[in-house]
Amino acid sequence: GNLLFLIVAITGLYLWFPSKWTGRAFRGAAWFRTGLSGKGRDSNWHHVFGFWSFVPLILIIVSGIVISYVWAGNLVFHFAGSEPPRGGLQRGGPGRPGGASAEEGPSLRIEGLDDLLGSVQKAAGDWRTITFQPPVVADERVPFTVEKGWGGQPQFRSTVVLDANSGSVIRTEQFEHMDPGMRARIWMRFVHTGEYYGLAGQTVAGIASAAGVILLWTGLALSFRRYVSWLRRKSGLEHASS
Repeated sequence: GNLLFLIVAITGLYLWFPSKWTGRAFRGAAWFRTGLSGKGRDSNWHHVFGFWSFVPLILIIVSGIVISYVWAGNLVFHFAGSEPPRGGLQRGGPGRPGGASAEEGPSLRIEGLDDLLGSVQKAAGDWRTITFQPPVVADERVPFTVEKGWGGQPQFRSTVVLDANSGSVIRTEQFEHMDPGMRARIWMRFVHTGEYYGLAGQTVAGIASAAGVILLWTGLALSFRRYVSWLRRKSGLEHASS
């Protein structure tokens, strides 16, 4: 679906792009016209919603392809000048801590977690949320994910790794210190929903997604109207020849 949507978006831009950019052509493509109905209204809406939503829609579509296919994710790493991880990334991409397995596994370490959390809070400074998975008894290192943004903003996220026994900070991993390919891949994940750019980005992504629905509806309506017109012309030619 993402691949087909990308083809439709690019070919649609080619088909509807004015041959000459005049003031009248710009107004017709960028703003609504009143008093229209039927084909004229559908055409105007298709142009306007397509004009304003094309860039965010392309970002949503392309990032969706990267999320859907391992080969597309690997291309992101190559374009960024990095080596993709072996075996690819889990579907959906990096960026959030995973969930605990429902199956029985090694015994979890509960004792001392409060002290570890306290150490992370001191090391993180101004934080909004801290998430972690209880380590197993044999683990010597415990990672904590610290969010300083509103969620979905990996540029404001870091991972603090502690020594499970002493509670001392071993290292802190931040977004800007990541491999360029991994940064690009994570950006793709969160630009897909607009979360990377906070509330404004999510608002734009939501409006663009709604515009995509209107583009689909008006595109189908225009195609249907052209088909009906073709049938009428064909019927008229047949009657004239008989």
